[in-house]
Amino acid sequence: MSINACDNALRKEPPVKPGAKYFLYLAPRSSGVAVPESDFTWGLLNMFTISVETRFRASHRLIGPSGSKEPAYRHNWLVTADVSSDSLNAMGVVIDFRRLKAAVDNIVAEFDNKSLSRIGYFRRNNPSAENVAKYIYEKLEPKLPKGLKLQSIRVVEEPGCSARFSK
Repeated sequence: MSINACDNALRKEPPVKPGAKYFLYLAPRSSGVAVPESDFTWGLLNMFTISVETRFRASHRLIGPSGSKEPAYRHNWLVTADVSSDSLNAMGVVIDFRRLKAAVDNIVAEFDNKSLSRIGYFRRNNPSAENVAKYIYEKLEPKLPKGLKLQSIRVVEEPGCSARFSK
């Protein structure tokens, strides 16, 4: 093995993914003593991801680019929150499912049985599925314990029609 190739590979920066932990591995070779630097690759460590789902009923009325308003539609929305960690807590879980679901439920409670167009955020932002996902993400992310990463929020407006927001 070439010590210089290994040293040079370690000096390279891993791909940038904030908060992620990386390892350096050597691609397998069938023969040869000298290992070129190109055979070293950065990889991500394993990650645990959990998901919780919740539902709410709400109507929304989208506004087109010209200012025209679509008819109001009522939906039974489905929200999925995906949360990850590279390690488990003392209980052996990423976060207790009930705790995460309660946090998501508290956020969507303000939508339940309401018109999204009457909620402050959606007076300034079209109440699209995309903006609903973003709103929930931005409310949930700061509520998570340190070391957890909110991977995404997925919102299903109706079967076959969904939007996902992630950072």
